[in-house]
Amino acid sequence: MSAMNTTENNISDTMEVFPKEFTEGKFTVQNDEKIKGFDGLKLLKEFRRKLKSTMREHGQIKYYAVARLLMKKQLEGKTIQKTDDFYVSAPKHELVREDQIKESIGSDIDYFKDAIPERQAKVGSNWIFIRVVTLEAHTVRHKPLAGSSYIELPDPLKLKKAIVNVQNKDQECFKWAVLSALF
Repeated sequence: MSAMNTTENNISDTMEVFPKEFTEGKFTVQNDEKIKGFDGLKLLKEFRRKLKSTMREHGQIKYYAVARLLMKKQLEGKTIQKTDDFYVSAPKHELVREDQIKESIGSDIDYFKDAIPERQAKVGSNWIFIRVVTLEAHTVRHKPLAGSSYIELPDPLKLKKAIVNVQNKDQECFKWAVLSALF
């Protein structure tokens, strides 16, 4: 029996901004073997295959990881409260190439190792991190804006003579706009 139970959910009708064929994907890994402490964060490595297949299918993607944790509160050596409803989210990553996946997952593991104790301290004293319950990776297609060339101003703006519209023939309009403002 596997230590991880991996499930996949594709949400297709909740976000209008993205095309219906790919809006958002959510991949979940459960800590079925109840691996204790920070060792449970190694389960993030299970997402490598899913992230690679998502990138092959959709190109560039953004993703972020969420850890659901089991915590207990102790007072004088006795457990007075337990919760598995304790979440910590890692920063978003923009993945342009597949070789970035390993590094991003590694940085998520490092981030969680710092963020869990910080979050633990914020919710009050005597809370102890027991283990990771589940890890989720949320993905969405990434379509960065591309540079462009010269675009003619509309007549009302052109007549104001308040905008410098640098004419260029390459794809570096932003660079020319900044240089025109400086010089």
